[in-house]
Amino acid sequence: MENEDGSKNNLNKKGETEKTDAEKVLGSMPNYDDRNKINLPIDVSVADIMKIVAEDLDTSEKIDSFLQQRIKIFEEETDEKTVGQNFTDGFREFISSKIHYKSAEVLPDGSNPDLVYDDMNPYRDILANLHKSGGYALSTLCNAIYYEIDNYLPSGDKVGFDRMDVYLNNHDGKVSIKDISERKVAFCSEKAGLAHNILKLLGYDAELVTGARNSEFHAYNLVYLKGNRSGAAALFDPSFFLNFKNDDGTRYSLAFLKPLSETELSILKSGKPLTIDDWSKTEEIYKKRYPMLNDSIIEENSSCYVYGLEPAKQFLAGE
Repeated sequence: MENEDGSKNNLNKKGETEKTDAEKVLGSMPNYDDRNKINLPIDVSVADIMKIVAEDLDTSEKIDSFLQQRIKIFEEETDEKTVGQNFTDGFREFISSKIHYKSAEVLPDGSNPDLVYDDMNPYRDILANLHKSGGYALSTLCNAIYYEIDNYLPSGDKVGFDRMDVYLNNHDGKVSIKDISERKVAFCSEKAGLAHNILKLLGYDAELVTGARNSEFHAYNLVYLKGNRSGAAALFDPSFFLNFKNDDGTRYSLAFLKPLSETELSILKSGKPLTIDDWSKTEEIYKKRYPMLNDSIIEENSSCYVYGLEPAKQFLAGE
């Protein structure tokens, strides 16, 4: 149905106006009175957000108020586009309702549904934990994100078959992240997408990458560190972890996080394979945050990452 101004309303079978995906998500959270409303500036830095989270988000209502405002800003700023597998090498926008995120290959029936991040609970959990801790540095934040994703998006025994079933039985070309969570069928693209959105909500300049890791196509995250002396960016892969091991055999599993120098970032973004086997900087950063790791070292872990779809295809083909 077309309005006088030329805009269109989608009508359901009852002739009622259908809500957009954004309206469904934002409308699921009630409006709050002034006591629980967070006044959030549009142009806000990571430091500003962390201060608000640590000092102000002391109730679930305030957390929802924060989420409402942040998501509304992203919805207003974002242009409609298609991203993900077979569409983009990387992208930096929040996966809003205007973003058609393709997290899976084209299905046998020729369809390629959008993955929709319509569950606020992972965001709420991270914000609540941030408030309790007083805020995180990037290393501890990525560790918190890794454990949240590992808990929310587990992978079951028949993940390949069941994942295909979830995507084939999509609803009007969309798959909810809730279904991925409940069926325990998450692959790297679903996990990296959720990590990307959490980082964007907290103000980080993050990129969701489609590329390769070792012998497989793979999705992972880059976080750009403006003015940070430790490097130009950090590679964060929420699908994997690093094992720290003591002499007595005790192990601690932490997020797969690797600070990248400008040279390493340049190699990666050029499409050339980047082999990661020097974990000295990661060890240094984690040991400053977690004293129990002082007598530990990262177990041998050599990984090769590629940025971009075509470079990944060439790399996996042995070219």
